[in-house]
Amino acid sequence: MLAPQSDDEIRPIVDELRLLDARLDVRWNPTKIVTQPGRYTELGKLIPPKYDGRWEVILYDSPDRGHAGFHPERGYTVLGTITEYDRQGGVLCWVSGGAYAPIDARLLEVMRSADAQNVEQYRKVRERLWAAHDQTDVDADKLDEGMAREGLDRNHFAANYAGGVGNWQGHGADFAAMEAKSTKAAVGRIIPARR
Repeated sequence: MLAPQSDDEIRPIVDELRLLDARLDVRWNPTKIVTQPGRYTELGKLIPPKYDGRWEVILYDSPDRGHAGFHPERGYTVLGTITEYDRQGGVLCWVSGGAYAPIDARLLEVMRSADAQNVEQYRKVRERLWAAHDQTDVDADKLDEGMAREGLDRNHFAANYAGGVGNWQGHGADFAAMEAKSTKAAVGRIIPARR
């Protein structure tokens, strides 16, 4: 199936498209949609499938950016299939699985709005990432402060109540003596002493 539009018809649109990115182009894919699957007859003869072609917007690979798709051997990535247009929320877009649409000025509008949407999405993602980064800094500061306090609390406990690791306040307790004293007092209250 030959492309329904000549190169002379689409070239001005493609030239405008390349102002967005020099690697953009369009290509005709004659086998994009299978309208009737292939099959075999009762006698084993193959009846080939029937196709409906569509224009595709492609992005060529570049040596400095590498390949952006799933088939690096092709040398390009398919960004979208040009189908009938629909306006959703004020943005012109292609209908998924829609009917054939020619290459015209609407293609430029779709690509420009997609470019603007990408810029906006990039800005939003960037803001979210920086907010998460800033929150991480705040959390790290709180964690550092909490760990410092916990360390001081452990040193204080160790020095004052657990036998004087460091004994930095000068009055560490003798744990064994404290335990013996408290056991004697507890036993004396529970079981009266014999006389």
